[in-house]
Amino acid sequence: MAQNTVYQLDFDSNNSGYSLSLDDIAGETTDYFRRTDGSDIGADFSNVSGFYFAAQDIDGVGVTPIPSSTQTVTIPNINISGLDNLNFTIKIAEDDDGVNQDWDGADFFHVDYRIDGGAIQSLIWIEAETSGTNQLPRLDEDFDGIGEGIEVTDVFSEFSKAISGNGSTLELILTFKLDSGDEDIAIDDILVTSQNTAVNDSPSISNISQNPDSAVSSSDEVSISAVITDEDGLQSVVLDYDVAANDGSFDGSYDQSITMTNSSSTYMAIIPAQADGSNIYYQITATDLNSTPAVTSSAALSYQVRDPLPAPSLIITEVADPFDNANARFVEIYNNGSQPIDFDITPVYLARFANANTTSVDEQLIGVLGAGEYLVIAGSGTNYESAYGFSPDAISTGVSGNGDDTYALFSGSAGSGTLFDIYGAIGTDGTGEPWEYEDSRAVRNDLNVTPKTTWTASEWDIITANVNDMSPKRGEPDYVYAAGSWSPAAPEGLSTINDEIRVRDNVALTGDLEFRSLTVDENITFTVGANSITSSRNLFVNGTLDGQDGTLNFAGTLPQSTFGTGTLIIEDLIINNSGGVAFNNITNLEGILSLTNGELATNDLLTLKSFEGKAAVINEVVSGSISGNVTVEQFFPATTGRAFRFVSAPVNFDGSITANWQEGGSNAAGFGVQITGGDVAHGYDPSATNNPSLFRYDNGYTDPVSAWIPLSTANGDDLTSISPEAGDAYRLFIRGDRTTDLTSNTSAATATTLRATGTLVTGAYPATPIALAGPNLYSLIGNPYQSKVDVEQLLQNATNVVATEYYQWDSTTNNYVLYEFATPTTPMGSDISKNALPGQSFFVQSDATGNGSLQFQESYKTAGSDVATKNVDISNALTINLSTQEQIASGKANDIAIARFDEEFRTDFDPQDTQKFFGLSHSLAWEKNGAYYAVNRAAMPQDGDRFNLSVFVGTSGTYFFTVQSPEFEGLTTYFYDSLSDTYDLVTPGNPVVISKSIDLSNSSSTAGDRFQIVFRKSTLGMDDNFAFAKAISLFPNPSSDDAISISNLVAGKPVTFKIFNTLGQQVLTVEKTISGTIETINGLDNLANGLYLVNVYQNDLQTSIKLILN
Repeated sequence: MAQNTVYQLDFDSNNSGYSLSLDDIAGETTDYFRRTDGSDIGADFSNVSGFYFAAQDIDGVGVTPIPSSTQTVTIPNINISGLDNLNFTIKIAEDDDGVNQDWDGADFFHVDYRIDGGAIQSLIWIEAETSGTNQLPRLDEDFDGIGEGIEVTDVFSEFSKAISGNGSTLELILTFKLDSGDEDIAIDDILVTSQNTAVNDSPSISNISQNPDSAVSSSDEVSISAVITDEDGLQSVVLDYDVAANDGSFDGSYDQSITMTNSSSTYMAIIPAQADGSNIYYQITATDLNSTPAVTSSAALSYQVRDPLPAPSLIITEVADPFDNANARFVEIYNNGSQPIDFDITPVYLARFANANTTSVDEQLIGVLGAGEYLVIAGSGTNYESAYGFSPDAISTGVSGNGDDTYALFSGSAGSGTLFDIYGAIGTDGTGEPWEYEDSRAVRNDLNVTPKTTWTASEWDIITANVNDMSPKRGEPDYVYAAGSWSPAAPEGLSTINDEIRVRDNVALTGDLEFRSLTVDENITFTVGANSITSSRNLFVNGTLDGQDGTLNFAGTLPQSTFGTGTLIIEDLIINNSGGVAFNNITNLEGILSLTNGELATNDLLTLKSFEGKAAVINEVVSGSISGNVTVEQFFPATTGRAFRFVSAPVNFDGSITANWQEGGSNAAGFGVQITGGDVAHGYDPSATNNPSLFRYDNGYTDPVSAWIPLSTANGDDLTSISPEAGDAYRLFIRGDRTTDLTSNTSAATATTLRATGTLVTGAYPATPIALAGPNLYSLIGNPYQSKVDVEQLLQNATNVVATEYYQWDSTTNNYVLYEFATPTTPMGSDISKNALPGQSFFVQSDATGNGSLQFQESYKTAGSDVATKNVDISNALTINLSTQEQIASGKANDIAIARFDEEFRTDFDPQDTQKFFGLSHSLAWEKNGAYYAVNRAAMPQDGDRFNLSVFVGTSGTYFFTVQSPEFEGLTTYFYDSLSDTYDLVTPGNPVVISKSIDLSNSSSTAGDRFQIVFRKSTLGMDDNFAFAKAISLFPNPSSDDAISISNLVAGKPVTFKIFNTLGQQVLTVEKTISGTIETINGLDNLANGLYLVNVYQNDLQTSIKLILN
């Protein structure tokens, strides 16, 4: 009986016709599923012959996604037509480490088969000898999952089994299940044979060759040849082939055939040229001339048609070998095309050929390189960043050319790709060559050249250079400032967004500037002044970009970045790039950030600065965004003293109150705040009394007494873990910075800046509107934006809220200030306006329904970074400002009471009147039946109307009431003091200052009804105080002379003049009978410059006139 070889797989010369369920490209030594010669795995075997197939810990193979521990080798379409007595042989080995056996009950290796697509049948199974762990692998003779037969050892041994049945095609299925370390198996020399009773042997097919054997293009015909012999001669030799889709799928059937021609025993056929991307599968079938013909088919073979990729629009633009730092070498590559290059789709390699070598060290490029963008590959990331101030795009140890090495770009695959651009010459040592670049920089002088496969000298400039001379990631400068002058000319008004600018010496701009990229060298200051600079690409700042009076506009289309170790100081910043902007430098913003378009990635390097009267803010955000942490500053001057401030978290804190507002517990001069009320372990700064200095406000209160909640250790508040969110509102006592002496209550206040780091909020905020207090109650609201907010707009769009007014806290007076939107009148010297400032909280009142809500919107933001305010004059409004002696001298007040008169109002107090929200110091309020009001809205006054004015002060002393009243027809206004039973005339139009002494030890002096505003009917005679006051005038005023004159007096009548300073002290008295209507007062040169009150008394009439001496 003759034995015929039906199929052979030895993984050496016969290494085809099978497919793998897992493509192991990881190359690991302990987790693998691949063909090997043993050099790249950790297992050891004997009786090895060349290559074999091995598997171990399959689910640990380092590919994505993580593979299953069960994988297969499939051998389909073995031709068994006319064959019987089939037999299967395989060699198997397992690495026995000599100490422990490694297979577990779940591990196995199975060889199964099926004929003509029928049922799968078991052939040879290897299983663990028990269901436990660390067992011997053995032959499973009865296919029950337990190995009881021959042991598999580390010696390749042959296992053989007959295949039952016959038919046309045979499929072998080899299944591996190995899921742990050291669980392995190896196979080799798979053979399928048949034995026929006839003596006819099948034809022999050998030495199959393909030309071209690789790199087949769509223009190539492919020649297939083989040596085919048979003792009986050959009836036919046919080449069957199939053109599969470019996804590589093949169903096992061939749809085209070619009869092969021969010369002697060599047969040949040509497969026509096929389309790019096609996968061609082919097989040779030979039939002999025996009366009972024997047929032999070769293994299935294949090739892929792949046209060479066109050279990408990619060129080498700079090769650097700085003479002062060999570790700062790099290669720069530039995309000079119009489209981005995706290196996953277009594989590109940078190859370095050292000295005269023809083999290279290759680095595959990754990512996407946009049109007009640079890519830098450095030999050392750490050394490169130290030298140039920013990280390279890629790192390759191959980038270590010392001046005589060649760099080249290849498309396709490493080692066998297509060369398309080169610096140097492959196989040539660069020493002494025109392209030698030792201790130099080689720079391409034209960015628009096409890639070259031969180095072209005219395209390159080679210059001896140090690190500071290099220009990685940007082009060569079009304008340079060095040694005190610009070259070729000053760029202001000349440069465009396509130009590169480099600043190598200190310089200040004299006008606006546009550029592509800007480089500011180390230790150099580039001063923008009050100008605008616009960039279409990147900033490389290793010195200082001083734009504290100017504007920086990022207006490119490709993603933009700042790079370097320097600092940017900017007044106004505009982000107008849909590709986004990334900061890699410390950046201090002092003015306005406008997020017009695209995302600003701060990389935690942006600080919004704050100074007296000014804070950096963010304009209304329409389509831009910001990511990353931002540090927000809030400045508090020393001039307002030790006082409570109503603050709001400006960011979502990254970290705790201690880490931010308390500077991490450090005693930083000029920064931070000390918070008392607990122990050090919980983040507090204990003082002698240790009273709480930080409070929350419960907007859900019903009892006002319990609304303020102190933060303290006793209440379980840990400042080291509390992390406020933007808009969280607090009342915070600020004594000064972190160096303030807590052992003294009289320590002088110092200026301080609170710093908070976290993410800014933009857009509608919060996502769930803020719930407000119950009917007629107050809610404390924090401004969540780093911007001024128009509270009027906020309240107009809120629900169940009093939308006509709100309260702000004025730390200069320790008092709440009411702000009425329609008729704003605030205490003298107050900066309170309709805008809530960044980092500020304020009170709003619910209406009679209550339990409403509000939400901040970008459109409520108010432009500008200043905090100035301006009040307007209101007709029919009577105002009374309460001032201390110090305040009246500087034109300021502690509190104000307002009366507005109109026929639409009622004289009796009702819900139209605004109730008083008392502060912590001196206060003033209208009083009626024990209720207090900040604004009295009343009908037009009538003769005899009286309004009680209650005054609340903390210390005894002289206080000043500045009363300003409109003119009410037929009525005279008086400020009445019941303690002295005196009426002070309030002259219409001009402020009248009235001084009163208040003694806290005297109940009559502090009585709630001591002061009143009184209206009396006027007459037109000269004996009427109102007419007298209107008639009298004083000149000159202001005066720098030693005398003043009083006119319109009554001739022949006694007159008395009394002059008072702002402390209420009488400094001059003149009494005389006058002969005319004008009288002069002399002796004023003895008085200091300042504000005085001149009281004039004649015929039981009196008036007061303010006098300024300068």
